[in-house]
Amino acid sequence: MGDASKKHDPLVGSTMSLGDHLDELRMRLLYALAGVAVCAIIGFFLGRRVIAFLEGPYIDVMGEKARLMALGPADGFISYVKIALITGLFLSSPWVFYHLWMFVAAGLYRNEKRYVRLAVPFSAALFVTGALFFLYVVAPISLRFFLKFGDIIGVAPNWTLQKYVSFITMLMLVFGLGFQTPIAIFILTKTGLVSIRSMRR
Repeated sequence: MGDASKKHDPLVGSTMSLGDHLDELRMRLLYALAGVAVCAIIGFFLGRRVIAFLEGPYIDVMGEKARLMALGPADGFISYVKIALITGLFLSSPWVFYHLWMFVAAGLYRNEKRYVRLAVPFSAALFVTGALFFLYVVAPISLRFFLKFGDIIGVAPNWTLQKYVSFITMLMLVFGLGFQTPIAIFILTKTGLVSIRSMRR
């Protein structure tokens, strides 16, 4: 009878020590980084296509003949490596978010873990959606604003590849993470950490 009650008790196996949490975090980070590394290698071979893809807003604003500049000898190489790493992060985002949410689920009760498993595919999809939203919608508007502002203050728009890549990729990451808000709210409410009444306040 005692064994049967333990089998259906949602609190059984739901607690972890600090050492267990640290081991879980280390394992999840290693798996996530391994996935990013593998996808970054793929991104290295796709670098030229990715650069052409990221240059889309720049070409729309500056014209078909516009080209980004490289001021230093290593600027092109550094930008290419950065693009490969960012490409690896985007390609591996479903894998990374899976391990992120599984680490969160390790500290939850058994009946709460199902909500986290539901969040994994939506989390990756929202991340990619947020990044593409910036690239296709926000980036052209931002670049036109900076271009016109430069005309007002008399500054020539000689944008470099390194600065442009840093600007675009950083804000793609910011928008991708920002689009995680619905998932975070869903998890917080379903696990009871924050109530809907508190968020309304």
